Amino acid sequence: MYDKHIIINGFKGLVGIPQTDNPNFQKISGHILYNGENSLIDHPLINVENLDMTAKNYDLFHYDDYDSGTIYNQGDRIRFNSEVYESLVNSNQNNQPDTSNSNWQLISLLSLHLERVFEWGYEETVRQVFLSKKNRQETKTLFSQLRAYEGMGRFTDRIINEGKLVGFEFKLRKDQNIVSVIERIGLQLSEAQIDDGTNDNRLTLRLYHSSQIEPLSQIKISQTKQASFQWHDISRAFKMHYLNEMYDSAGSFFIMYDQNDLVGQAIDKRYNWLNPSSCSSCGNSYNGRAFAAYNKYLFIRPVEVPASARNQDNSINMWDLQKTVNNHYTNYGLNFDLTVRCDLTDFILKQKDLFIDASKMVITAKLLREIKYSTRQNSIEQKVRSAANHELQSTKTGGGGFISMLKKEIEAVDFEMSELNSSCLPCKNKGGVRYSSIGLVK
Repeated sequence: MYDKHIIINGFKGLVGIPQTDNPNFQKISGHILYNGENSLIDHPLINVENLDMTAKNYDLFHYDDYDSGTIYNQGDRIRFNSEVYESLVNSNQNNQPDTSNSNWQLISLLSLHLERVFEWGYEETVRQVFLSKKNRQETKTLFSQLRAYEGMGRFTDRIINEGKLVGFEFKLRKDQNIVSVIERIGLQLSEAQIDDGTNDNRLTLRLYHSSQIEPLSQIKISQTKQASFQWHDISRAFKMHYLNEMYDSAGSFFIMYDQNDLVGQAIDKRYNWLNPSSCSSCGNSYNGRAFAAYNKYLFIRPVEVPASARNQDNSINMWDLQKTVNNHYTNYGLNFDLTVRCDLTDFILKQKDLFIDASKMVITAKLLREIKYSTRQNSIEQKVRSAANHELQSTKTGGGGFISMLKKEIEAVDFEMSELNSSCLPCKNKGGVRYSSIGLVK
């Protein structure tokens, strides 16, 4: 339905809590801080002092004291003058930490904890809003686990290795309301490609986008079969969004591998990607019907990058797109399980202001629960814990306490669904196309 990671990043900074002016408490920073432009979490119990006194005692967290002779790498943390610093670079040695040293960053462990709470709160708010609307508004999976084609290549039909980058171009035909997911990848290679402990010959597949120099992601596949076709489940699926903060809208995706990485050769499945139903008797075949199902939403074609057109340093970065060669009649030994579903990520981000009040209450409720169940022992801990418990449950604060008000706020979030394209309009029926063991089913 939506990408929670994109939603969290897009919601960061919507709400915040005020900075403390008490020098005895940690200063907070980052997207959780109220800056005068975002929305203030204005609750008498939610302030830095109460949160610091009831959170974990970060003063007891052990970090080695800074040593000028030690080599620190990016992410390493140390204590210096009772403060916690994190190294921003590798091979960080003989650079004394302070706030003006670009090799180090002063961090607040309380801020890091609160940032995680806020991020959880944004995700939970969106989840609860759509959960409350599930009986009124649903989005579709347009098709799920649809094999791009059926059939395998003849064992003797092999593609000559010429040092090319080869693979497939994918382009979403619709607008920003859909996402395509590659859930499985099929391979047919003349030789096995495995990691035997001495040599790692697994085949690397990389996902590119035409707006980015570096690949978006990559996977290594262990092909244990020789010449025979083999499916591979992808633990981290390749996702292709029309709109994503990592790349420009629209554009093309590419799933590619390097022929130089092949132990043997790819088995060639001769196939007309432009129109699989053009052959005689293909119109009612699986391939013809599969093409008709995905072609409305997803343009797919095989492509290759000649060795002469690759980056001179043989890096894995994006090549000159103008030198990409289209080849509509091969598969480079690849097949794909395709899913295309409606994606509300961009739709939600456009209307994120509607989630502000609910987000404030979700985050406040989470922080009140943390105060309520605090195990810290200090002068204010018991008093604040009792107040938090009373606030969450008391009928004097809205008929059922803060939790009751939160439920009403979640249900009050409303938005206009008319921006969704016709394919993704809410519906009660289980729309789209799915794949079954006997073929395509409506």
